[in-house]
Amino acid sequence: MRPQIVKTLNAVHTRAPYAKVVLMGCPRLVEKDHGCLPGAYENGENDWVRTVADTLATEMKGATQDVGSWAVFSDPRSTFDTKAICGNPETVHGIVMTGREKADEDAPKPSMQSFHPKPAGARVYADTLEQTLSGK
Repeated sequence: MRPQIVKTLNAVHTRAPYAKVVLMGCPRLVEKDHGCLPGAYENGENDWVRTVADTLATEMKGATQDVGSWAVFSDPRSTFDTKAICGNPETVHGIVMTGREKADEDAPKPSMQSFHPKPAGARVYADTLEQTLSGK
């Protein structure tokens, strides 16, 4: 995965050579040891969903280091801790079965909002970005 991210970052840099690129990571979507997703906790999917963010962070951070100082990685995992699916407050949608959009028509039953940030989660992302840009 890392070589593909590097390739994409370099393509962005070619098109915008003076831009500072911030690559935003992904939160751990589900809080540890919570079984609020139907069936996910029992069959181990909860753990996989949590650890995939760690794998992505390693690859994404490494890719920004590979390309140079014009790209940085912004890691939202700690900012989202206790606030993901099953968190309090929950800032990431779990499985959403209502409020389907026109783009959802060809998708399986759950809405495309599932596993994406709620408005409060967008604020958490923004806070993470601001911290990265300020160097904190």
